Amino acid sequence: INGPVLEVTDRDYPICFDRKFFSLLRRLGDDGVRDVLYDEYLRPGIVVLLQRGAVDVAPHIGGLLDNLVVNAAFGAALKHVAASYKGAQSVKMSGGLAIFFFVPEAGGEVVPFAQAARRALTAERIPCTIGIDSGDLLLFELEDGTKDIAGSPVNMCSKMATDCGKPGNIYVTSSSSAGLRLPKHERFKLDVSHVTIEGFVF
Repeated sequence: INGPVLEVTDRDYPICFDRKFFSLLRRLGDDGVRDVLYDEYLRPGIVVLLQRGAVDVAPHIGGLLDNLVVNAAFGAALKHVAASYKGAQSVKMSGGLAIFFFVPEAGGEVVPFAQAARRALTAERIPCTIGIDSGDLLLFELEDGTKDIAGSPVNMCSKMATDCGKPGNIYVTSSSSAGLRLPKHERFKLDVSHVTIEGFVF
């Protein structure tokens, strides 16, 4: 209370979003802005989220370098797989996390892509858990020209792949399984952060 006081300035601080998207976010409470935001950025689609599992690495600085090498191999393997699937749009690849987006019309590629990604990573001895969900998503550009994605399907995939999934498994929510040709699978039910998720695992 008695310390320094922050002053409002006109300084242009860096932002991660592109200018147009950020401008809409700042005016989200204004009449009609939410509709404009949804019209321009909201897309129905399917999310495939891949989370790299832990690997044995050396201690200290050696372990840091090992992790960098594994993350590079993780990204390279997924880019190679995605090149064979026209519907796979790479949205985010950061460290041991990768997110791909498919439009509903490319839904037939989703499961084969996830299986191919699992095979490729297994061949590299990189453990990975995969979550798949569908729904409305905000797909937008960042200031550096890359893209990002947000929405309930991303959160659901993260809960399955990151919070409680077992390495080597592919999880598909019940709501997104319609129209997807699943291989031999089992049902699952997870309770994560007061959210119940049901679906199929293979």
